[in-house]
Amino acid sequence: ADTVTRQLLRSVIEINSYHLNTGSLGTKYLFEALSQTGHSDVACKVLTQTSYPSYGYMLREGATTIWERWERLENVSMNSHNHSQMAILILALAGIRADETQPGFRHIVLAPEIVKDLRYVRAEVDTVQGTVKSGWALSETGLEVKVFIPANCTAELRLPAALFVRPSLLLDGQLLLRNGAVSIDGTPLHSLRVKDGALHHIGSGSYSFSLRAE
Repeated sequence: ADTVTRQLLRSVIEINSYHLNTGSLGTKYLFEALSQTGHSDVACKVLTQTSYPSYGYMLREGATTIWERWERLENVSMNSHNHSQMAILILALAGIRADETQPGFRHIVLAPEIVKDLRYVRAEVDTVQGTVKSGWALSETGLEVKVFIPANCTAELRLPAALFVRPSLLLDGQLLLRNGAVSIDGTPLHSLRVKDGALHHIGSGSYSFSLRAE
């Protein structure tokens, strides 16, 4: 798997200079592979190119949807001007996925991926349990993460605490952690793994977390 990932990154970065070299069917799998291997930053750099072939090139040529082909064609060679390829990447950046051991989104894993070239991400997924929402905003002072968990569900939230040196963690403005140590009790969080920044068994409801650098 590591060898395949290295070859994929070489193709995207070195050979194609962060440009797409895939067809309409394969592009979504490229973004999926990059996000699943922890390279969403590479995927975002591909998305923000403006020279041919890229989505930015389509925008330059007046596109309002994603084309079937990378070049602009107006005749029968272009069968469709509306192809969606980026849903998997958006969900990866927002970090929404079901716990594979508990199907049906009864337990949700929220692991947002922070890409510093982006300032914010918001996404939601309609599930059999209800709508799951996740979003984040990055600023010079810290990171805001907002999530919504449907009724009768629990979630694990994995915060990227490694972005900051000994960060403080706040929930709805109330201090939970300072310098990696629990400071208060009585929160809706049953347990906390400080080492990897994971909050466990968050109940249903809306939550607003803040990570602040000391």
